[in-house]
Amino acid sequence: MVRPVPGLVQAGIRQQSDIVALVMRNAAFLLVSLVYLSQSGRTVTGVVLFGLTVVWSVWRLRRRDLSARYLVCDVAIVVVAALLEFAIVPATVADITQSVTRVLAYPVVVSVAISRQKRWSFAVMAAVTVSSAVGDQLLFGAPSSTVMIFALNWWAATWIRRMVLKAAAASDTADAEARRAQLRERVAVARIRYEREQFATLHDTAASTLLMVANAGRLDPERLATQAARDVAVLTDSSNIVGSDLEVDLVAGLERVGAECRTLVTVRSSGPVVVSPLIAGSVMAAVREALNNVDRHAFATSVQVDVTPDLVTVTDDGIGFDPTEPRLGFGLRFSIEERMRRANGSAEISSSPGAGTTVSLGWVAPSVEVEASSPTDVGRVLRSFQYGLAFAQVLLLIQLVLIVFGVDGIKWGLSTVTAAMLFGTWVVVTLLVRERFMFLRWLWVVLLAVLDHWYLVTLPTSDFLSPQNWVTNAVGWAVVAVLCGWVGSWRRVWIGTAILGAMWVIDTVIMVWRDPSGPVIEWAGYNLAAIASMQFAGLFCGWLLAEAVHRADDLGRGQHAAETRFAVEQALQQDYRKRFERLTTEVIVLLRGLADRSLQAGDVRVQERAQAEYSRLRRLFAQADSFEHPLMQRLRPVFDAAADRGVDVTFDVQSRPPDLADQDIEPIAAAIDHLVEGSNNRVRLVVSSSQETVTVSVVSDSTDNVRALVRDALADGEFQLTVADTVTWLRVHLPVPIAA
Repeated sequence: MVRPVPGLVQAGIRQQSDIVALVMRNAAFLLVSLVYLSQSGRTVTGVVLFGLTVVWSVWRLRRRDLSARYLVCDVAIVVVAALLEFAIVPATVADITQSVTRVLAYPVVVSVAISRQKRWSFAVMAAVTVSSAVGDQLLFGAPSSTVMIFALNWWAATWIRRMVLKAAAASDTADAEARRAQLRERVAVARIRYEREQFATLHDTAASTLLMVANAGRLDPERLATQAARDVAVLTDSSNIVGSDLEVDLVAGLERVGAECRTLVTVRSSGPVVVSPLIAGSVMAAVREALNNVDRHAFATSVQVDVTPDLVTVTDDGIGFDPTEPRLGFGLRFSIEERMRRANGSAEISSSPGAGTTVSLGWVAPSVEVEASSPTDVGRVLRSFQYGLAFAQVLLLIQLVLIVFGVDGIKWGLSTVTAAMLFGTWVVVTLLVRERFMFLRWLWVVLLAVLDHWYLVTLPTSDFLSPQNWVTNAVGWAVVAVLCGWVGSWRRVWIGTAILGAMWVIDTVIMVWRDPSGPVIEWAGYNLAAIASMQFAGLFCGWLLAEAVHRADDLGRGQHAAETRFAVEQALQQDYRKRFERLTTEVIVLLRGLADRSLQAGDVRVQERAQAEYSRLRRLFAQADSFEHPLMQRLRPVFDAAADRGVDVTFDVQSRPPDLADQDIEPIAAAIDHLVEGSNNRVRLVVSSSQETVTVSVVSDSTDNVRALVRDALADGEFQLTVADTVTWLRVHLPVPIAA
């Protein structure tokens, strides 16, 4: 069975877990070893073993090498210490669960369980359990039942790991689905933008030149040839990188545009103006059209282009015009106003006869441009970590209560009240995660701390070194479970650590104040070195998990941006650039003839060709808005494929029909797919609409098999299918959804 490749969040959390686990166990090694070396009851064997452990743990903390061979060495230290228990721990030890060999082993079992696969962590737990049982046999003559603590610790830690990785997998899945949806949307938007840009480019170049030729006015042959050559250069330029996310120096771009103008152009700016590709492309194209108008109509001697971070003005000293007169054509709408609108900008034109013209292009200059994306769900992972800690704490409490009281020894008292509150932490965590009751979080922390300290104040000193002194450890884990979903920043991590540390310090002071003996001090030191250090690591782990998810999200954004650029480029290469090449083939042939003067503008046949091409372009401009309609976007690929096969494809679409419901679009689109794919010679699509209905009419040459497929696709709706010889006429009326 092939194991699925983890997503970015899973991979990041696993890597972070490895680092947390390494630091947790080796920090505990160092602290436990230092406590042992400072105590009075040390042995020669213990001094040698823990002296070497100090050196090893310092080296491990500095290197932080995650290699498996070093992990094996960490486990070997614990196994050796457990087997040498008889030579390190006195047989009179009051609580073997808090002996130096035990507290050295707890962090290893827990850290391996949260960072490694279950089969490997189980093997480590089993090795530690068996070696501890052997050590107990050598020390006491029989294994202690407390070795089962390792199994419970392992189970609790693996539960936490399972919940966190499960949440990470769900987060990866949801994030991948969101990014796929974004990718489809970005590709669709890019296709529309590219198509409209090509229409605007055609208007800026070929349409104006062809109109001049078609009108057969007085033309300067040199000017016409220069203009036609420049049109060809613009239409065949492939230097634009579609989907680029690199910011552009607008000043440098406008200087290149100005160099194309026959009139003297001066670009003025206080320095580079860096903008997004969308703004740069729209502004440069609008300025190019403004300069084209200067060359063709203004009779100006100079043009001044002023550039600021959010405004470009183009001012000429030409003859100007009367802005109150009706404007004919598509120049302002397609080349200037529409382009600036797509860049979330605006265009204003001011002029008067004899006073020149000023074109002002403005846009909003964003302080920070952030790519739209669905952020990865950090909360999902942290909530799972909280649930896991709370559940693990319940398991450990069951273990401690049974060890302390036994099955029949539980009686009403402070210990029972404290145990009940600790069990209730699961409920508190659930409420905090679901409802975010902040006051409950701090109230519960205060109550736990008060009960913990009061328990130590009232506990007989004779029980300090016995299993009766279990509350401090349990309360610490309960506090971690309550706080770990709150420590979402570095500052909060330190606040949570300070709270937890203060509780441990107060507990230690209470114990030492009531019984300042060496064994009590050593017992408190081992607790701080092993248990408290793991609880501090638990708090840091919550923050590090959030950081791992954030880093995965950043990496996912980068990958998503790269995938989007590739998908957009691929889509445009496959579909829209081919369409644009077909659209401009005849136009470019005509322009090249005018540029090299092999075709004369005064030739009647040339004028007729120019008029025909210009009329065709005007029809495309008039229908440009309709191409953004969801039905047209759905049908364009199949029509393009038919055109590639040599089928004569024509459109007659009312400008931007009303939008349709998705459930209405797909059946008619599937039927049209069959008609287009089954056509050999010609297909004509006509779309008309009223306020209540959109009528789609398709005429094609097709066979009976194709018509059967059409009937199946529209079986659940009403349609008209007329057949005359090989000609099929499909007519469907689709209702316009009523806005709520």
